[in-house]
Amino acid sequence: MVLFDYIYFRLAQFFFKKDGAAAYRANTFLTVMQMFLLLEICTLLNRYLLHIDVSKPDIDLRILVAGPVLLLMAYNNYRYKHKYLIFRDKWYDKSTAYIIKGVLVVLALLFPFILLFAMVDNPLFNRLF
Repeated sequence: MVLFDYIYFRLAQFFFKKDGAAAYRANTFLTVMQMFLLLEICTLLNRYLLHIDVSKPDIDLRILVAGPVLLLMAYNNYRYKHKYLIFRDKWYDKSTAYIIKGVLVVLALLFPFILLFAMVDNPLFNRLF
């Protein structure tokens, strides 16, 4: 959870002028990133362990996806509400490591999308697994 806490802090810091300490956009970006990671984990589990046919689902997939998204967003809102100032006191840094950590946060935010791109009918990915 410390990784998500730090990513939340850096996003909240980035959007601070628009959102203030409430950091609604940081919460939204973090939730989207976590949902993509969860989706990819479920896809990998289904592809290689469960083998459930999802081409013709019995239930509406919008309901199946909306539930966890709303729960995760509510959890993130509860967890990070009024925590920006606490995280700022803990992690505020203006050294050169600040830039390196910023690049790592951007890579962590892009990782779920890169993994999703690799998973979608990519012959190289299919040969690896």
